[in-house]
Amino acid sequence: MAKKSIYDSYSERELVDAILSGNEVAAIYLIYNRCYVDLRYLCYMYCNSRDEYLEDVFHEIYLVLKGKNGDWQPLTTWTGMSSLRTWLNIVASHWFQKNKDYLIGLREKKLYREKEDDPDPVEEVESRHSTVEQYMQKALLLEAINNLKNKDQKLVLVKELEGYSHEEIAEILNIVRRKENRIKIDRNGKEILADARAVDVLKQRAIVHIKQELGVK
Repeated sequence: MAKKSIYDSYSERELVDAILSGNEVAAIYLIYNRCYVDLRYLCYMYCNSRDEYLEDVFHEIYLVLKGKNGDWQPLTTWTGMSSLRTWLNIVASHWFQKNKDYLIGLREKKLYREKEDDPDPVEEVESRHSTVEQYMQKALLLEAINNLKNKDQKLVLVKELEGYSHEEIAEILNIVRRKENRIKIDRNGKEILADARAVDVLKQRAIVHIKQELGVK
């Protein structure tokens, strides 16, 4: 059983405020407790499941949050409009994408930035890829997708964001449904399988639910 922490009872705002006040233990708790599973998944996805690099990558994410001046300034961009986990996942994803080529050669290269004047990943991502408003809109979108009750709709949107075609998503959906014994059978005893058209229907229904949640007409 995991050891209990005083931060278990902290709300997301209380945890962020504690970190911004200079509490580095709270920052470690955020990364290694609250968001460990999500960050570990991202690490596996970008580092080819190399367990030996988890600690190094997590330390890099810690440095990203701490900021180049050590004042945790990047955390101030979290406004509470999305969950802290969603926000941190986006920050980490941007860092992984920016350093993807670097991570591929991780066995031969040092993970840590060697120059003190290297640009801060969070600042560079925001300046080159999006404004803060666009950044938070993306966070809200991911949060809304995560809140979808229909697991098939959620799968469709997530896979489309990952670049899969509707035909490929249909194949994945059929595999998942078969594993969960959710494949329907017609009168002739044949499986009713999802196709690209069914995926599009699921997507449109999901969009309707997300617009309702976000208050968009």
